Amino acid sequence: MVLLNLVPYLLLLFISTFLGVGCKNRTWGLIFVLAIFVGFRYGVGWDYWNYTRAIQEAGYGLDRFEWLPRQLGYIAHELSFVQLYFIVVAFFSMLFVIKALKRMSENFSVSLYIFLTFPLFFLFSLVIDRFFLALAIMFYGSTFLFKGRKIIPFIICLLIAFNIHKASLVSILFLIPYYIRVGQKMNLFLFVFASMVTSFISLYIVELVVVLGGISGIMEDGLNSFVKYAEQAYSSDMNKIPYLFYVINIINLLFRKNLFRDNESIDTYLTIFNIGCCLMLL
Repeated sequence: MVLLNLVPYLLLLFISTFLGVGCKNRTWGLIFVLAIFVGFRYGVGWDYWNYTRAIQEAGYGLDRFEWLPRQLGYIAHELSFVQLYFIVVAFFSMLFVIKALKRMSENFSVSLYIFLTFPLFFLFSLVIDRFFLALAIMFYGSTFLFKGRKIIPFIICLLIAFNIHKASLVSILFLIPYYIRVGQKMNLFLFVFASMVTSFISLYIVELVVVLGGISGIMEDGLNSFVKYAEQAYSSDMNKIPYLFYVINIINLLFRKNLFRDNESIDTYLTIFNIGCCLMLL
């Protein structure tokens, strides 16, 4: 049964690899194939049924969305075509990811393969739609910092992403490694510090949120949603995946001179990866 469930993903991997290895005019075909796979799914992902109900009812659930996805939800509601929401979000998610990979990767085929097969990359788009779209936009926006350190296009991408998912504001931290060179020792310190405080956060923050919510009585729905997501993430197998990133991060930082050429771009990449790991810890 497990092997049978893998068939669609293996087929997608085969088709995507074929399109990714080919000439440039196959790029749009690749984007459409990935978008169709994600956008036409049924019942897959934590948010699928919540989003479906919100769009069908066009009530409070939809009002909780940021401005851009809320407008898309209203359009899908008026057309009585809920799946339109998932299709549009999937298309733009794949568009920005593929465009960013095309812009930055020295070997697009390898980068595409890693994107499709590595945990928390492509499959994450099947789980959290708005967040992944905002992440894809900021991934693309970060390429402007690499290509000539152009901050204006990055800020424009940030403003768009912020109106899709407010968590995208965290990507403002991308500016740190681009304008301040963070060395190996500082990166190690940041990671160790994040590791030390994570136990405190995991033990007390959720309880504190519940207590404050009960005392104040404000933002009750938002607090309940936060607690629900925290409990789901902790109880699912996905809470084990970040450890893979932590191991890779430690290897990168401890053996940086042995694994990579000595240049500023590598330090920037490693710092961004380390910041991401620190945020996952927190």
